[in-house]
Amino acid sequence: MSKNTKTRLLMLCFSLIFIFTAGCISDTDSELEDDTIFPRGNNVAGSPLGDGFTGDVWVEMLVTDDTYNSPSYNVIFS
Repeated sequence: MSKNTKTRLLMLCFSLIFIFTAGCISDTDSELEDDTIFPRGNNVAGSPLGDGFTGDVWVEMLVTDDTYNSPSYNVIFS
């Protein structure tokens, strides 16, 4: 087998792997799992916070720390 043929075969294999992998990935909201580590939170559409974003945004407060004044939030953009 020549070097050119091996290169083409390798490129074909990587292309097929990419095509099959890309076909398995979906970004629809219905496929987000409910058993994630952090909860999705509340959709901020229609609130003053939601005016600064395009698309859907969910916000959930995770930690309120009065000692260090460092709240933590989980924010999901879609």
